[in-house]
Amino acid sequence: MRPEITSILIAVVTTDRDVKHIDRVAKGISHIKAKCAVAPVLVICRERDHAARHAWTQLGATVVAVADYETQDGPNWTAVANMRNLVRHIATQTEYDAVWFVDSDIVITAEVVESVMTMAKEADVVCVPYLLPQFKGGYWVGIQDEFGNVHPLDARALGKDRNIFGGPIGCTLVRKEVLKDVAFELGVWLGVTTEDIGWFINLHRVHPEAVVVSATSFAGHLAEVDAKKYTVENQDPLMNFAAWVLSQPLKNFRPPKNAVYHFGDVVCIVLYRQGPYQVEMFIALPNNKGFPAHSHPNVDSIQVALSGEPDFTLEGQHVNTQEQIKGVMPDGSSPLCGSWVHTKEGQVHGAEFGKEGGTMLNIEYWKNGVEPTCVGCDWDGEPHGEEFKKAYRERDKHLAKNEARP
Repeated sequence: MRPEITSILIAVVTTDRDVKHIDRVAKGISHIKAKCAVAPVLVICRERDHAARHAWTQLGATVVAVADYETQDGPNWTAVANMRNLVRHIATQTEYDAVWFVDSDIVITAEVVESVMTMAKEADVVCVPYLLPQFKGGYWVGIQDEFGNVHPLDARALGKDRNIFGGPIGCTLVRKEVLKDVAFELGVWLGVTTEDIGWFINLHRVHPEAVVVSATSFAGHLAEVDAKKYTVENQDPLMNFAAWVLSQPLKNFRPPKNAVYHFGDVVCIVLYRQGPYQVEMFIALPNNKGFPAHSHPNVDSIQVALSGEPDFTLEGQHVNTQEQIKGVMPDGSSPLCGSWVHTKEGQVHGAEFGKEGGTMLNIEYWKNGVEPTCVGCDWDGEPHGEEFKKAYRERDKHLAKNEARP
């Protein structure tokens, strides 16, 4: 028997797109409030989402706006992961027993709330399945076999034993003592890349003893989503590579012999290189100048914050708040550790790490037939260690010539 849940932080991640659903979503949330006397609503949206900010504020929610990001042809899962991590950070500073994630296109009933609260007595995480177009319209969850393999199963087919590996996070109750330790990041399952898949993968790595169950009632899903956008054939190859990278043990990385690049106050180490795919670790030394605004004409990349005070910019806009950048988690890490920024070839971005320095991973997909070297050598923007770049271009050119000899 788990401790009784007497207070819940209801967390809604939204944009203006879903304002049309707000009455139905709010009605569902009212069922949670009726069951739990202490259940405030926290809404996370973008600065530009003025309609959502106004509407939720009128309903009495606390609204936190993050820097703008683009959704392009579908959800920006990296940004969604960062917003859910912000919820984690806020939740750790409160006394609430659990966080209930309710996406702004999810409708729940009193029956759903009753099911979740009952099952939470014996569980750390309770998922409420809803129709997922990515999985051809089923109420899919993941179940684990005796060999550790995860298989899909429609939740309607679950028997009395409703223990699962994971499910959609868009209507999920998580006890705070579990949530505070597990970061949201992208993960891949059955060719689909989302932040909830990554979270459940991390959950079972950090808390292998955690009990995850599926609710006995299902939620409604109002989103109008084209399932074709999430098939493996249409996904960004960099996203799938990044999810693979972050699931690997350190022993799987085999750096090339010449793996170190030095750009004055920045050191780079190539951790992995295979075909057009590469992983680099950047170390910004204390009192460094950071990475001024620049772009890479031949590289799509994902920057993963690790340490320091990571202040990423994208198209001139700060990605995170000063509270996140300067904050410190109870274990001493940055609240942004593990957060991602996804940049396309030619897209202007930059970063600073504070006077004490910092580190990040750069996960890369090299394009246009350009062989991977170091992204510092594929740089358009303010010069940064120009003399070093020239030297490394010559070195890599020499190495390539020698390796081509029979």
